Amino acid sequence: MDDCRDIMKLVRSDLTEATEVYGTPRGASLGEVLNFATVYLESCAGFVSEAGDKAVNTSFLPPFLFHQQRVASMLSILSWLLEEVEMDGVDRHSVLSHWLEPAATAVGSPVGIDGQTWKANLTVAKDGSGDCSTIMEALARAPLRSTERFTIVILAGIYEEYVVIGGHMTNIHFVGESRMTTIITGNRSRIYTPNVTTVGTATVGVYGNGFTAEEITIRNTAGPDGHQAVALTAAADQLAFYRCNFSGFQDTLFTRSGVQFFRECSIEGTVDFIFGKATATFQDCKLLVKRPNKNQKIIVTADGTSARDRGTGLSFHRCFIGAVPDLSWIKTSRHSTYLGRPWRSYATTVFLQTHMGHVVHPSGWLEWDGKGERGLTTYGEYHNTGSGSKVDRRVKWGGYNPQLSGHEVQRFSSRLFLNGSIWLGRTGFPFDLD
Repeated sequence: MDDCRDIMKLVRSDLTEATEVYGTPRGASLGEVLNFATVYLESCAGFVSEAGDKAVNTSFLPPFLFHQQRVASMLSILSWLLEEVEMDGVDRHSVLSHWLEPAATAVGSPVGIDGQTWKANLTVAKDGSGDCSTIMEALARAPLRSTERFTIVILAGIYEEYVVIGGHMTNIHFVGESRMTTIITGNRSRIYTPNVTTVGTATVGVYGNGFTAEEITIRNTAGPDGHQAVALTAAADQLAFYRCNFSGFQDTLFTRSGVQFFRECSIEGTVDFIFGKATATFQDCKLLVKRPNKNQKIIVTADGTSARDRGTGLSFHRCFIGAVPDLSWIKTSRHSTYLGRPWRSYATTVFLQTHMGHVVHPSGWLEWDGKGERGLTTYGEYHNTGSGSKVDRRVKWGGYNPQLSGHEVQRFSSRLFLNGSIWLGRTGFPFDLD
């Protein structure tokens, strides 16, 4: 039941997103959201059935399967509706807005926080209907060293390009039509791409201070055999990402340097899929593990803090750790995942009020060349929940604290850790300082 409870939290999150996108320009992604929920529900039913508890099966499964079927029916009806719409040559967005009261403005005017509409300085559209057809073309037209926000709206499409926001490109703001439909993709990797470094594998590289992005997916599709294959390299100061997805396998998100903030994002991967030497906070994010290669271990984080009192590290607050919606993988992913391992001796990573699903290994943390046992790391947990949050079998390192105090946790608040009271308000994104 603990495993099922973990999964139901993801279902609730997905269905909440479904209600948010329905009747908006993001509504075309509703089918994908409902499909995720269906997969999670199927895996939950499997867990309960396999447990063999007759009383639980009798009381739980019938109503559960009824609701599971309702979700599946919704998905079937939606698929039929959209197919009929396309056959008649009608735009999907139009029909969804016709059936329900629209919650957003027309395509091309994405809704930001609290319903505000971002003013686009440039619009990117693959079909040529915007100011530019590629993201790099739009960046070439952006001002250099700007002290004002420059907004580039990126309409739905799969953009197969490598995007670099250079150090001279400050305060650039990317707004996608939806993180389900605005996708930047690449496939560079250390194994399959000649003469490339880990940094060079990145699909998107951010080196300009003040960069912000929302409603975008950035992915690296090199696969688990490609080894290091970065989706995003974040190497600048005061960066913020809201409702973005980062998808890859090994080294998905490289928080290379600077101060960074992630809110309501999803990060997917296998080995060290959040790593770097920056100061980064993640609030209300999903950390989803994928099926690795046979001889690979899944590690969520690999912080590279190399000296005491450097002030860098990774802080996760109210996040969720689970598996991607792959039915066969969810069933075999129990205890497959470690919270982190020390890339450098003073690695600093904390998980605060985070829900840890069945994927988390009881020992929690993984050794790396003896650096964990030296006792120099700052690893900690605070008021976490879920079947993977039990700390009685965690590692016994001197640098790991299974029960941080309220005072110790304050150090990792956005107010102190990121100095967030100075700059987070300018992003326009929701955030919590404490």
